[in-house]
This record gives sequence, structure tokens and C-alpha cells, in this order.
Amino acid sequence: VACDGDKIVATGYALEKQARPYLDHETYAYLGFMYTDPEYRGRGINGKIVEALQHWAMNIGLTEIRLHVYEENEPAIKAYEKKGFKRHMIEMRLRTES
Repeated sequence: VACDGDKIVATGYALEKQARPYLDHETYAYLGFMYTDPEYRGRGINGKIVEALQHWAMNIGLTEIRLHVYEENEPAIKAYEKKGFKRHMIEMRLRTES
């Protein structure tokens, strides 16, 4: 977490997960609960959290880091691309009436 005084302004975690058997790595780091308070966005706080989580992943020998981001969240996508992430897959869905 990142704080401004007693206020939590950004969050994130990394979790080691099992990779699919057909991939070239057995486990990877999954980043989740990545959030920055709207008043604090654009200050590089999320980038510092990503860097800390990346260092954790590297220190335990993980060579792959993944996260999910909504396709419409272009500011977040650009922030992650600045940290070296690349767009990888598109998840598609169809909602049907019940």
C-alpha cells in the first residue's frame, strides 16, 4: 500500500500462481487489487508499487508477471505499458438473457 499520512492512496499485491502446462514457465507473479485513489493518479505511485512487486517476483525467481485490466481503462493500460507490460490476450464475453 501507499499512504499519504493515515490515508491509503494506492494498493496492489503479487501472488505466485501456477502457469498453464503448455507455457514456457511453471509459475508466474499475478498482480491484483491495483488501485490508486483518483486524487492521486498521475503521480507515479502505482508505478512504484509495480516496481516493488516486480522486485519481489524477481527475488523469488519468477520471470513472468501478469495482471488484468479492463480494455476501456486506457489510462491504466498506458501506465502499465510505461512499466514494460505489453498487451497480450483479449478475453471476450457474451451476455445472454436468462
